[in-house]
Amino acid sequence: MADAKTPLTDEQRQRRRVGRTLGRGQWLALYKEANPEASKEELKDAWTAVRKEQTRLGMRMLKTLEKNGYMVVENPEVAKAA
Repeated sequence: MADAKTPLTDEQRQRRRVGRTLGRGQWLALYKEANPEASKEELKDAWTAVRKEQTRLGMRMLKTLEKNGYMVVENPEVAKAA
């Protein structure tokens, strides 16, 4: 029987979203600097190609922030709009 994946908890999902956001923010700045003329479609395709790797990097950033005493708190007003 194949190993079934354990579903993520709500906290794990939120942490992954934060990690992905951190990773994407850093990647986006570097990508736009290297490719100032890139279209939205090119940007989307490039992000899809590196999303997993950048999410991992973002999770490491989040862990470092937490180890140094920082905490990421969701703004409910902005979360509703997104």
